[in-house]
Amino acid sequence: MNEEVEDSTEGLIEEPAKKKNNFSLLLLVIAIFIAIIGIFIFVSKKQSTEEGNTLSTEIEKTYNMEEIATHNKKEDCWLVIETYVYDITDFVSKHPGGEIILTACGTDATAKFNNRPTTGTSHSALAQKMLQSLRLGSLSE
Repeated sequence: MNEEVEDSTEGLIEEPAKKKNNFSLLLLVIAIFIAIIGIFIFVSKKQSTEEGNTLSTEIEKTYNMEEIATHNKKEDCWLVIETYVYDITDFVSKHPGGEIILTACGTDATAKFNNRPTTGTSHSALAQKMLQSLRLGSLSE
């Protein structure tokens, strides 16, 4: 009878040890998974930062107002905002304010961008961020 008690006790002692090993294995798998996701996020952010800075590392092209003035229609719309030149041709049809944006084509639109004619307010941070992707270069002095 003592043998039966010993055998049943032995099984009870091993069971928590197995659970502990399984739990440790699960924690290890979760830690590896989190590390892989962290590396992926880090690499993605680094790539997007590098892509976003390509214009600043290259020699930026300059344009004069005479050249910009020739790009003054819906199908070919450039403008200047704060000494930078933007090609907004592809954005014209998407402009939330409609075709009023066409009045800026071929001009220095800094005042219109900073003080919208329809509302008297400046454009949003999102609009300013979107504008950066349309940048061609800078205005020559």
